[in-house]
Amino acid sequence: MTDNRSNYRKILEASLRGDFDDAERLNAEFSDIPFSDSAVLVGAVFYLAVKHRFSGGADHATVKAFIDEALAEYANAQPPIKPLTAEALVRAALGETELMQGIGAEEAVPVQMSLVYKIVADAELSHADISALLDKGEKLATSWS
Repeated sequence: MTDNRSNYRKILEASLRGDFDDAERLNAEFSDIPFSDSAVLVGAVFYLAVKHRFSGGADHATVKAFIDEALAEYANAQPPIKPLTAEALVRAALGETELMQGIGAEEAVPVQMSLVYKIVADAELSHADISALLDKGEKLATSWS
């Protein structure tokens, strides 16, 4: 695990805990983190969160219902969440990896972050659960890089 990824994890953890002042402070402190280090961690955490959210299985209607909820909850997100991109990312995390074709990290990461926030909020994860998710995400990100 890189120091940059570990530092980005601190930002992500503060954000997921809802401590946006701390996240903003950390973001300013670690403003030189390369996008590649943050993107791989976000992708790993997203993958794990989606697997948790849909652990009982998911058909297309279930995924679409989740995306519709997210679109309503994050209607003012900047950049806006593209419904087809969001659905493709979730379905790719569930095994339909061919749907990732043509979706770059710059497009994927903001959508993944919004959906991770929703999954964490919906599951009412404790700080310990968020930390455990990020621990697993760091390990997965390391295995991917």
